[in-house]
Amino acid sequence: MPADTDIFVWQGIRILEHLGRYYSCKTVVVVAACLALGQRLTLSLAQAGATVVAIDSDACALHSLATQNPERIEPLALPLTG
Repeated sequence: MPADTDIFVWQGIRILEHLGRYYSCKTVVVVAACLALGQRLTLSLAQAGATVVAIDSDACALHSLATQNPERIEPLALPLTG
């Protein structure tokens, strides 16, 4: 049985698939884009037609993520402060 968070993520991705027309031609910012949820959200939004500004501190992981849909994903590496 999947964890509750897995079900939530799956349902969220399914909702994005149905809202593809809404996200088409929009710009969306995803923070922590290299974490599992952020990656799935970034790729789903890009597939739905949005331009995604993907923000994370891991520049290498961001580059890898952006190569999966370079026309729609704009990587932005920002250092962690704290």
